[in-house]
Amino acid sequence: MSFSLSGLTAYVDEQKIPLITRTLFGSQTGKIFAKQTGIKSSATVKYLNTSAQFLTAGCTWSPSGTTSITNRTLTVANIQVMESLCIKDLNAYYTQTLLRVGDNPSDLPFEQMYSTLKADYIAQQLEIAYWQGATTSWNANLNKFNGFISLIDTAAASVNGNPTGITTGTGIVAGNVIGIFNGVYALIPAQILRAPDTAIFCGTDTFRVYAAAVVAANLYSYTGQTDAQFELTIPGTAIKVIGLDGLTGTNRIFAGRKSNFYIGTDMENEEEMFKMWESVDNGDYRFKADFKAGVQVAIPSELVSFKLV
Repeated sequence: MSFSLSGLTAYVDEQKIPLITRTLFGSQTGKIFAKQTGIKSSATVKYLNTSAQFLTAGCTWSPSGTTSITNRTLTVANIQVMESLCIKDLNAYYTQTLLRVGDNPSDLPFEQMYSTLKADYIAQQLEIAYWQGATTSWNANLNKFNGFISLIDTAAASVNGNPTGITTGTGIVAGNVIGIFNGVYALIPAQILRAPDTAIFCGTDTFRVYAAAVVAANLYSYTGQTDAQFELTIPGTAIKVIGLDGLTGTNRIFAGRKSNFYIGTDMENEEEMFKMWESVDNGDYRFKADFKAGVQVAIPSELVSFKLV
């Protein structure tokens, strides 16, 4: 015996790339950070650096300065999401009104809504994994690859954003949050301070504490109005604070260039799939998503990392 595939439909397969893109890059973090595609397993994030030494002009050739190329490995995980939906389960509820006449409906009545909702939910989970992922985690949605926090902490090369040693017992509260962000701002390396994509990233919970404190401080020249959703410019500076769901609950704050953070995937062949079909053999409707995802930072030394002690 073999599978009977004559009844298969390919509704979502035609929209494979849009839905995969919505899944991988639809979160807040996925929208603002650099992308590196075409990664089957791992690839290098390359960084070019150079120096220049001034010399007294003359007729002697005396070369100076060094140009170096460094790289960090971005490894992606193969991730799969599967679900089986039995259409007959809808018969006993009001959802029966959505079904076509007949005992063997061949399609999911709300497949467009379902597929969009599924893509958005996966994006939400990836948003958290991009930051909090750790291969040692007990959480199945977090242990597929190491996130930014794990990679930055392991590299141990970033600027300490908590030099005064604020403790977990004290936490980030209204009384110290402005000082914390001003301190992080003051520690941003000079070479990236003027970069247009330099920003400070925190959880949406920390962002709300900070925004409320700025308004309560009554700075007169500043109204407390955010520039965009969960974005606020530190008064007196050109640096934005951006609240991200992926950092919510971590009490971590990072400062750096958006272009220093990379999200990796493949998205160049049939290994990246997002589709639904009626499985005639199994009598259900099936969903399957296959994709690759991973993250990396190019230059950990150009980051400021705040962590309670």
